[in-house]
Amino acid sequence: MNKQDFHNKFKVLENVGNGDCLFLAISQIDKKYTHKELRQRVCNLYKSVSKMANVKDDSLIGKLRLQMISDNTEYDASGQEKSVTHDKNVCEQFVYGAIMDVIALAYILKRPIHVYQKLIRKGDNSENRRYKNDIYDDDTIRSNDPISILFNGENHFEAIVPHNSPIYISSTSPSPKSKTPPSARLAVLVLCQRKEGTCDDSSGLFVQKSIVPMIEKYVSQYLKKKAHTIEYLTQRESAAQGDKVDFNMKIASDSKEFQEFASQHWKHYSVIVLNTCPFMMMKYGLISDLLMDNGVLILSKVNCRDITNKGLFNIRPADVTGNGSDLTTFFEYEKKGGIYRKVVKGTKRKRETQKRKPVAEVTRTKKGHYTRGKADKDTFIHNRYTP
Repeated sequence: MNKQDFHNKFKVLENVGNGDCLFLAISQIDKKYTHKELRQRVCNLYKSVSKMANVKDDSLIGKLRLQMISDNTEYDASGQEKSVTHDKNVCEQFVYGAIMDVIALAYILKRPIHVYQKLIRKGDNSENRRYKNDIYDDDTIRSNDPISILFNGENHFEAIVPHNSPIYISSTSPSPKSKTPPSARLAVLVLCQRKEGTCDDSSGLFVQKSIVPMIEKYVSQYLKKKAHTIEYLTQRESAAQGDKVDFNMKIASDSKEFQEFASQHWKHYSVIVLNTCPFMMMKYGLISDLLMDNGVLILSKVNCRDITNKGLFNIRPADVTGNGSDLTTFFEYEKKGGIYRKVVKGTKRKRETQKRKPVAEVTRTKKGHYTRGKADKDTFIHNRYTP
């Protein structure tokens, strides 16, 4: 299949490349199990595959045993063979999947899996490149609905679906029981903030009666009262009685808990609010991964003693950027509204254009002198402008 035919037929469903990509890609299409459950079922299958009797070579288990000869041995960066084989190593989260895992998944889900891969030949330009399709199935499941994924040839899998697939076309029409189904609601995440609990200062107030209402009112106004849900994430090492938060974890790339959260919420949120966070120390690349393309970041400094939101939601880049801050790398500040728009790779940043004054018309008098008349705001000479 050539490149044009491939893109005319399929839409790629992206996922975060953190070692879970194969299982995430499969779970995007087959909703029977989560990606963690799929990994565990593959792990369990490997414990019993050697004990299965009367296995035909052309069956999925026969093909799996054959594939394990090449895939099961793993090597470290220096090329030395690891002591732990892939069938045991893959039981750990964030360990990259292999083709033997694809065959195992086809056996578990009873569905053929088509693996597309871009062929790169010497001398081919990008337009002439083709995609090969390796099919993993056997006679028992060949007639079942297939799963298609894209493999980059090295370390990343992504789900692919036809453009008219219901998996790709998300339903946002109201359900009979609800005017706005959950799938149609915009998702909002507030960082560095609890949704219930006593304020950290000595005011004696509660965050759910002071900070939270102000944030939720501002978000509602920004979204023009569109249906949305708000979740709260912060790290509380010793939570006080009455404290409530949706996600209690550290925002860091070395946190397995956050890696799991990021893999499940990759490009999930429309708006993310950072309230009283240490702005200069935040990892904005990680935050950007959680936002949908064209998503919005709002920086705020609302505390329990605030009685007005004046100026609390308009924090400029100059107030944030410092040594090590990567805010402007991943976000573009929009002065109108005081928000930060996610920078999408491959798109151009907006540039502020200076207003220019029209050039006044120059006329020559009978005596040979030149005069400059008053410029009319609607009249321009040869589309010329002065700075």
